[in-house]
Amino acid sequence: MLFGRSLRFDTTESAQLVLGRLSALVLDTEAIAGLEPARMSDWMTRHAGKRFVGTVRSSGFKLGLLPAPGTRFRVRGSVVVIVGSVEGRTVRVRLRPPLFVSAFLLSFTATMGGGLALSFFGPLAGHPLQALLALALVLPLLVVGGFFRREARLAEQALREVFRGA
Repeated sequence: MLFGRSLRFDTTESAQLVLGRLSALVLDTEAIAGLEPARMSDWMTRHAGKRFVGTVRSSGFKLGLLPAPGTRFRVRGSVVVIVGSVEGRTVRVRLRPPLFVSAFLLSFTATMGGGLALSFFGPLAGHPLQALLALALVLPLLVVGGFFRREARLAEQALREVFRGA
């Protein structure tokens, strides 16, 4: 599947221990959403050792991947949302793009696809510009798909590290 991946981890620990282990590596969204002034050094201290940002609840979790310590700061946001649940001794995880990215790609594909279809009935029929329209239709899907695959692979590796000892 181009945009989505499902993972399953079997553990030997209880759900509370697994969620506790995961929450130790999660920077809570409320820690970065506050509008109070903060020194950068204090914020970086809270960020140290965290691999994810999001929320962990007793029924499951919804996370985003933080860049690994020592890497460059990313200007763009995350292309992968990690949604998971813990059922008994099994952790089920689904990696998906954010809803805004999915909605944008859907509307962009519909608009460009409609433009490409209508170009066959107008003065551009058989014109080389139709190939450019086809490229403009496929290129964003390939770019976002490439970002998603790369970031999903990083998220999967980070999750495997978290649940390896579990």
